Amino acid sequence: MPLGIDTTQPFGFSPLNPWPDALILDPSEISTAKTATAAFNSTIAAVANSEGFGIVDINSFFNSIASGGLVENGISFSTAFFVGGLFGLDGVHPTSRGQAVIANQFLQVINNKFGASYSLVNVASIPGSIVLAKQSLLSKGIFPHFAPGSFKHLLD
Repeated sequence: MPLGIDTTQPFGFSPLNPWPDALILDPSEISTAKTATAAFNSTIAAVANSEGFGIVDINSFFNSIASGGLVENGISFSTAFFVGGLFGLDGVHPTSRGQAVIANQFLQVINNKFGASYSLVNVASIPGSIVLAKQSLLSKGIFPHFAPGSFKHLLD
């Protein structure tokens, strides 16, 4: 952790303790990460193809959802924070239904590449994530406020 940053207090719960710049990606760092991701993915695809492996390009898949959304088994997904249904509350890890969407990508590649016939996961049969606020508030950019320590009992 960079010097001078108080990590004993949660960041972002108060305007008096915002996220420090050292912990936020700036546009230059985002560009560097995207370039590295593209290079890694290109290498992975080349090696996989040369060895006859199937490949699931999750980066391209998530980018396509980001640009146009996804409807699977009648459920709409987007990459929108909090309300998109694909990622959990941390904005990084997939929800239970998001995991099913990802599993289907792997199953499709296995079926197409190797002539298998695995059934896809019915995403609608997977329990949804917890809804913490009404959609009407979220669409206005109003998010619930959780006081510091609100979730401490989950770690006890």
